[in-house]
Amino acid sequence: MAVPDLTWISKTASVLRSLPIWFFVACAACGYAFLLLPSFGGAELSEIRNQWSWIPWSDAVGMSIFVIVKVADYGIKTICDSILKSRRREGSNARICLDQVYQPLMNQIVPLHIETSSGMGAPRFRHRLSNAKDELTNYAKPSVALKKAFRALWDRQTLTKTGEVSFGGSFPRDKITFIVTSKMRFCDEKLVRLAKRAERRSIEDPLGQNFLSEEDCELIDHIYDEYYRLKNYF
Repeated sequence: MAVPDLTWISKTASVLRSLPIWFFVACAACGYAFLLLPSFGGAELSEIRNQWSWIPWSDAVGMSIFVIVKVADYGIKTICDSILKSRRREGSNARICLDQVYQPLMNQIVPLHIETSSGMGAPRFRHRLSNAKDELTNYAKPSVALKKAFRALWDRQTLTKTGEVSFGGSFPRDKITFIVTSKMRFCDEKLVRLAKRAERRSIEDPLGQNFLSEEDCELIDHIYDEYYRLKNYF
């Protein structure tokens, strides 16, 4: 059994898509005009309409559908082009940020072996239950006591996270600050904020080259997270 040739469908659709929208608007307007215009110049259109009304109706409805499809096609194409341009712009910015900022930062951190530690004041439920009982007795107003006690039931009281460089060199705090300040226009706001906090903490409360403050740990975590996020972007 011979397979029917259906290439004419794609060719017809391609031709219709290439036609300008004003062509379909004009065809639809002609059909509506034939159906709605009153008789004029002694010409009686009612008999013609009764006999051939299916032709202008088909023209008006069909061309109106094509107009709607063309408008929708143009709108979808415009939105897709806008999204594609935005994605290309984001990809370009992400590549610059990765190459100029986070790759140099990772080159400073990766050779180091950093151990971090943090504790909890109330890791188990019995500890939090005891804290909640204390909160009930610390406040005379029942509503305040109940609110504080409820919060204490879920508060694990996470303590400050600190770290230490075991081997691989000393923590390159000055180099990280230099990279961020010299590449400021490529950095995100959070990185700049964390770098400033870490630098200020090192000035106000110096811990030495091998010890990391809570601010240093937050900075390192952000560098790792952003580096792998940008790497997975491509």
